[in-house]
Amino acid sequence: RRRRGGRRLPLGVGLLALALAASAGPAAARAAGDPAQRMADAAARYEAGDIAGAASGWESLAREGLSDSRLWYNLGNAYYQQGDMGRAVLSYRRAQRLAPRDVELRDNLALARARRADGDQVMAAGSGATRAWRWLRGRVSPGEFAVSGLVLLWLAALAAIAGILRLVGGPRLRWGLVVLVLFLPLLSIAAWTAEWQDWNGREAVLLAPAVAVTSGPGADFLTLFEIHAGAELRVEEERGDWLRVSLGEALEGWIPRGSCQTL
Repeated sequence: RRRRGGRRLPLGVGLLALALAASAGPAAARAAGDPAQRMADAAARYEAGDIAGAASGWESLAREGLSDSRLWYNLGNAYYQQGDMGRAVLSYRRAQRLAPRDVELRDNLALARARRADGDQVMAAGSGATRAWRWLRGRVSPGEFAVSGLVLLWLAALAAIAGILRLVGGPRLRWGLVVLVLFLPLLSIAAWTAEWQDWNGREAVLLAPAVAVTSGPGADFLTLFEIHAGAELRVEEERGDWLRVSLGEALEGWIPRGSCQTL
């Protein structure tokens, strides 16, 4: 009877084919696991209209620890298309930490904020100093704060050395040192504050559709007001499964821990 599958290969050709397959296997596996290729595959799905599939691909990269502004920006777009404003705002905010001056990202974040049930009320809250700090955080990354402080520190050190060696005139050196002494602590404090807020879970975004904010850490406490998905919060205190959060300077209360996610 005729063998199915075609003719048998000569021994030498068969061994060569096996060797090529063995060498190509790891390369194909590496290509399949390459983050850039997986990003491109998810983008192709997004362009083809498979928003859920694209989001799933980008989410898997995020779970593996990839931190890239394009990844979070793309995830924000996918969530926005799906109508999930909570995760859209969270993703855009994470992208903004890495690319604070990206105009397109800023515009998309503004659109997502405008589509929240609470609108932009939360972002408008706070004193002038709070709003100014929020504006600055939206345009300068923690790393840039740190680099600027380091540059000023080196400039101050060089100016001091130059003064010791009498390479610079007295009045000019004095005024330069005054400026550096004024700005160096400000930049150092800004860099430390930005890093502390980012890495200590102080900023969060509400993901649950709606949450009642209570006067204490429990559902039995008095309900103060209600917030909705996409609300941007500041975590002030943790107690068991509850978080005390603030929205600006006037609104504060307790919400379940699982209803929000930190940046």
